[in-house]
Amino acid sequence: MRSRNGLREVAHFLYPEPLSRAGAATAARCGGAVMELGFLVTRMVRQEVRRRRPAGLSLQQFRALVAVESEGARTPSELADFLGLAPATATKLIDGLAGRGFMTRRRGADGRSRLLEVTRAGSTALDAAFTAFRSQFTERLRELSPAERARITAAVELLRPLLTPSERA
Repeated sequence: MRSRNGLREVAHFLYPEPLSRAGAATAARCGGAVMELGFLVTRMVRQEVRRRRPAGLSLQQFRALVAVESEGARTPSELADFLGLAPATATKLIDGLAGRGFMTRRRGADGRSRLLEVTRAGSTALDAAFTAFRSQFTERLRELSPAERARITAAVELLRPLLTPSERA
């Protein structure tokens, strides 16, 4: 059974308090809505990666490429920590991406460590994946009016600096 907000049995965790009488959202209620949106978007992206396998990428390969592309060069152990993988599993994942030409390893400044970088082919694969995801979201958002889409866009622009760690330092 799904709750009215699309998530099973977790509404009480996301929304610990009802709307105020004036219909205004408290900071806690707003936080729950942002968390819910994150869960819903993540679920949709996971489903799309599994269904379409853009550029032949698995979900873990996609996540690894995004992590390295968005944060710059990482060590294999940093990537393993980020993805919640055992080091051996991360090594196998990296080997697969490197074997397909999507990721490279280079020596770190200390000469001992290895740094991961996304190649041009990896960036092209990510671009294809994001284009496919944007297409899915575009189709769903066509159901909304231009004013509703503008409100969503404005909300994301408002939230971006609050949710970006580098901008909150």
